[in-house]
Amino acid sequence: MKIQRSITSLESIIQGLIKDLEKYAQRENANQLYIDKQNSLIKNLVGIHNTINSIRFLEVWQNIDKEMQRLEKIDDQLNSHSIYLHCRPSGHNFSRITYNPF
Repeated sequence: MKIQRSITSLESIIQGLIKDLEKYAQRENANQLYIDKQNSLIKNLVGIHNTINSIRFLEVWQNIDKEMQRLEKIDDQLNSHSIYLHCRPSGHNFSRITYNPF
Protein backbone atom coordinates (compact mmCIF):
# COMPACT_ATOMS: atom_id res chain seq x y z
CA MET A 1 0.00 0.00 0.00
CA LYS A 2 1.39 3.39 -0.96
CA ILE A 3 2.16 5.64 1.99
CA GLN A 4 -0.28 8.36 0.90
CA ARG A 5 -3.07 5.78 0.67
CA SER A 6 -2.12 4.55 4.14
CA ILE A 7 -2.25 8.09 5.53
CA THR A 8 -5.65 8.66 3.91
CA SER A 9 -6.88 5.35 5.33
CA LEU A 10 -5.65 6.31 8.81
CA GLU A 11 -7.46 9.66 8.50
CA SER A 12 -10.70 7.82 7.64
CA ILE A 13 -10.27 5.48 10.61
CA ILE A 14 -9.71 8.42 12.95
CA GLN A 15 -12.77 10.26 11.60
CA GLY A 16 -14.86 7.10 11.98
CA LEU A 17 -13.74 6.61 15.57
CA ILE A 18 -14.52 10.25 16.39
CA LYS A 19 -17.98 10.03 14.84
CA ASP A 20 -18.77 6.75 16.64
CA LEU A 21 -17.52 8.10 19.96
CA GLU A 22 -19.57 11.28 19.60
CA LYS A 23 -22.70 9.14 19.05
CA TYR A 24 -21.83 6.88 21.96
CA ALA A 25 -21.15 9.81 24.33
CA GLN A 26 -24.69 11.12 23.74
CA ARG A 27 -26.19 8.00 25.30
CA GLU A 28 -27.61 8.35 28.80
CA ASN A 29 -25.74 5.27 30.00
CA ALA A 30 -22.41 6.08 28.29
CA ASN A 31 -19.46 4.65 30.21
CA GLN A 32 -16.97 7.42 30.98
CA LEU A 33 -14.08 4.95 31.22
CA TYR A 34 -14.81 3.73 27.68
CA ILE A 35 -15.04 7.33 26.44
CA ASP A 36 -11.70 8.17 28.06
CA LYS A 37 -10.02 5.08 26.56
CA GLN A 38 -11.38 5.87 23.09
CA ASN A 39 -10.29 9.49 23.39
CA SER A 40 -6.80 8.31 24.33
CA LEU A 41 -6.74 5.92 21.37
CA ILE A 42 -7.85 8.68 18.99
CA LYS A 43 -5.24 11.06 20.41
CA ASN A 44 -2.51 8.44 19.88
CA LEU A 45 -3.65 7.74 16.32
CA VAL A 46 -3.67 11.46 15.53
CA GLY A 47 -0.12 11.69 16.90
CA ILE A 48 0.99 8.79 14.71
CA HIS A 49 -0.71 10.36 11.70
CA ASN A 50 0.98 13.70 12.29
CA THR A 51 4.39 12.08 12.72
CA ILE A 52 4.09 10.02 9.54
CA ASN A 53 2.65 12.92 7.58
CA SER A 54 5.50 15.22 8.63
CA ILE A 55 8.33 13.02 7.32
CA ARG A 56 9.61 14.82 4.27
CA PHE A 57 10.24 12.57 1.25
CA LEU A 58 8.76 9.51 2.99
CA GLU A 59 7.76 7.81 -0.27
CA VAL A 60 11.13 8.72 -1.76
CA TRP A 61 12.92 7.05 1.17
CA GLN A 62 10.79 3.94 0.76
CA ASN A 63 11.78 3.73 -2.90
CA ILE A 64 15.44 4.33 -2.04
CA ASP A 65 15.27 1.52 0.53
CA LYS A 66 13.82 -0.87 -2.06
CA GLU A 67 16.59 0.04 -4.50
CA MET A 68 19.26 -0.46 -1.82
CA GLN A 69 17.86 -3.89 -1.00
CA ARG A 70 17.83 -4.79 -4.70
CA LEU A 71 21.47 -3.73 -5.11
CA GLU A 72 22.55 -5.57 -1.96
CA LYS A 73 21.01 -8.79 -3.31
CA ILE A 74 23.11 -8.39 -6.45
CA ASP A 75 26.31 -7.61 -4.52
CA ASP A 76 26.44 -8.84 -0.93
CA GLN A 77 29.78 -7.06 -0.42
CA LEU A 78 28.14 -3.61 -0.48
CA ASN A 79 28.37 -1.91 2.89
CA SER A 80 27.22 1.63 2.00
CA HIS A 81 25.39 3.62 -0.65
CA SER A 82 25.95 7.06 -2.07
CA ILE A 83 22.66 8.87 -2.71
CA TYR A 84 22.02 12.25 -4.28
CA LEU A 85 18.60 13.50 -3.30
CA HIS A 86 17.58 16.57 -5.25
CA CYS A 87 15.35 18.81 -3.14
CA ARG A 88 14.85 21.46 -5.83
CA PRO A 89 14.46 21.14 -9.59
CA SER A 90 17.70 22.99 -10.36
CA GLY A 91 21.01 23.97 -8.81
CA HIS A 92 24.37 22.36 -8.21
CA ASN A 93 25.00 22.92 -4.50
CA PHE A 94 25.27 19.67 -2.56
CA SER A 95 25.86 18.64 1.01
CA ARG A 96 27.28 15.33 2.14
CA ILE A 97 25.65 13.48 4.98
CA THR A 98 27.35 10.47 6.47
CA TYR A 99 25.21 8.35 8.76
CA ASN A 100 26.44 5.20 10.44
CA PRO A 101 23.91 3.59 12.80
CA PHE A 102 26.46 0.98 13.92
